Amino acid sequence: MSAVPVLETRGLGIRFGGLKAVDDVSLSVPEGLTLGVIGPNGAGKSTFINLVTGHLKPTSGTVLVDGRDLTGVKPWVIAKARVARTFQIVKPFRGMTVRENVAVGVLYGPDGTGRMSTALKQADEILAEVGIFELGDRPPGELSVADARRLEFAKALALKPRLLLLDEVMAGLRPGEIEPSLQLIRDLKARGMTIIVVEHVMKAILAVSDEVLVLNAGQRLMLGPPREVLSDPQVIEAYLGHKYATRAAQLSEAASAALAPTRQRQRQRRKRSTSPRRRWLRMLEVKGVCAGYGRVQVLWDVDLTVSANEIVALVGPNGAGKTTLLRALSGMVPIRDGSVTFLGEDITGRSIERIVDLGISHVPEGRRLFPGLTVKDNLRLGGWRNRNTDIDRVIDLFPKLGDRLSQVTGSMSGGEQQMCAIARGLMGKPDLIMIDELSMGLAPVIVEEIIGRLADIAASGTAVLLVEQDVDAALTVAERAYVMETGRVVMSGNAGVLLADPRIQQSYLGIA
Repeated sequence: MSAVPVLETRGLGIRFGGLKAVDDVSLSVPEGLTLGVIGPNGAGKSTFINLVTGHLKPTSGTVLVDGRDLTGVKPWVIAKARVARTFQIVKPFRGMTVRENVAVGVLYGPDGTGRMSTALKQADEILAEVGIFELGDRPPGELSVADARRLEFAKALALKPRLLLLDEVMAGLRPGEIEPSLQLIRDLKARGMTIIVVEHVMKAILAVSDEVLVLNAGQRLMLGPPREVLSDPQVIEAYLGHKYATRAAQLSEAASAALAPTRQRQRQRRKRSTSPRRRWLRMLEVKGVCAGYGRVQVLWDVDLTVSANEIVALVGPNGAGKTTLLRALSGMVPIRDGSVTFLGEDITGRSIERIVDLGISHVPEGRRLFPGLTVKDNLRLGGWRNRNTDIDRVIDLFPKLGDRLSQVTGSMSGGEQQMCAIARGLMGKPDLIMIDELSMGLAPVIVEEIIGRLADIAASGTAVLLVEQDVDAALTVAERAYVMETGRVVMSGNAGVLLADPRIQQSYLGIA
């Protein structure tokens, strides 16, 4: 075993404008190690892989492979240095067979041969290794999701790498399909290959990793043995919110009961603003919904309800399907099976425009404001459904926006932009507003300020379905909650009770 690390990064970083996507990450990966890389949404995991493999050029720091400085060089140069990777989104050569896709890597890899017959023979050997030899003559478009992932493995192995970087290779797999992929990683590890695994499925990280690196907000948070890292309060805080690590340990049945008066006051406040007809109304009803993208199924038999003036939280680890569910409810992602009923009307398969007209508003992840327009103009666009909406009504909820109506949103802080995005979603006077990742990229004090407005929104007559990575914040403000994992609802119930349930931590981190 070489004393020189297979991979070393020193102060590695990249900025996109004012955002530090990866910030001063130093790391040494010795030969034969399997390193798991984890972190919440926006932590910089895939960006880190893109920096190492030359798909992004660092703005600071260095990348060393076997002691050779490869900082900022082209991806093909890094591939020639026996560094291979897979991609989250599988993009094979559609006009070639499965075998020919793999043969390309053999032909042009570090040991490239000019003979296609030799390349095809080696491709067959690699396909046999990953378990899809019998599919070699098929076009990639006919492969199942699991087999397409194995083709990604095969294409990477065609380069005969010393360092293999795997980016979300479990994404879209059914539970029964994960173990064969894990066994393939174990087999490669047994051959002495150095592997870096970026993965949301924590059970997979625990199963194959020698060490785990945690990234948070682009920075190295922790590195160490998997179970030690995943049980560390800092890591729990990064995934579940700045209060969860201590709150979950303290919250007992008595503490949950202590929340009851507050929740009762919230319910009474909402009832006073709700007509008798709507108090009992099950506004949104989702039954057995299945949905996905192309051949990748993301949601499996999802059931969910939201009643009038209710706040419902939807939580779960990265890749659980939360954002996809909101997109399906908005008409942005086709529903393959199941049904969605809103205010008594079946909206399954309806157009986005019809769903908006019925009174569902969607505040997407990333805010999606028009950065070159003023706050006032962004709000007016949100009022397209109801032209008589008074801007003052949403300014009452978010007073800070009142002083910035003439300011372009691109020059505002992240917290102000999030306020504007929610306010825009309320301009159409929706019956239900769905908010995706309210806290992403925001300081805890700003999150608390915005979360605090959700009760006022519900009291004003708009129910809230909240997707949120800050579990403590979400389950504190919500009355009920659903926990998703790998596209399925695995827990649901009273939000205060769920906050105290150790299975929440297990869902996110794989250990209780």
